[in-house]
Amino acid sequence: MTSQKAWSLNKVIPAAAAIYADQDVVGGLLTLSGALDENFRTGQLISGFLSDKAAVMGTVNIYIFDENPTASTFTDQATFAVDDADISKIVGVLTFSSVIDTGSSYLSAASFSNGLPVPVKSSDGTLYAVAVCSGTPTFTANCLTLKLQVIQDGPNY
Repeated sequence: MTSQKAWSLNKVIPAAAAIYADQDVVGGLLTLSGALDENFRTGQLISGFLSDKAAVMGTVNIYIFDENPTASTFTDQATFAVDDADISKIVGVLTFSSVIDTGSSYLSAASFSNGLPVPVKSSDGTLYAVAVCSGTPTFTANCLTLKLQVIQDGPNY
């Protein structure tokens, strides 16, 4: 018998202290180890939060992959482009477009299409993500943190 466990996965996005161009990758390919239970390897993506300590964030899209997009190269501050061989590995996109100003930083929340959970399955429990900015923000080093809300399938937790 299996059950489900709610899980929050935090990942610092290694942004450079630099000006980014519209549609640039921010921080390169992110490996989200432990996103899914390593034995069951299935679950649901619920939502995400993105915090920006530099308080410069415009719209940021986070592309989530269920397998490593090995045919694509995602380099920090390079234009985002997904190879045709990796398109089917995209399981969802979180769009962070409106921000809450906390006084010293920004916080943004996003859910997947129609607010419905996105079922995911991974061969090893790891998911991958790429952050892509709109506009021309000037980030400070490591100022962005992604918090991904996941429901993991697994043994009786």
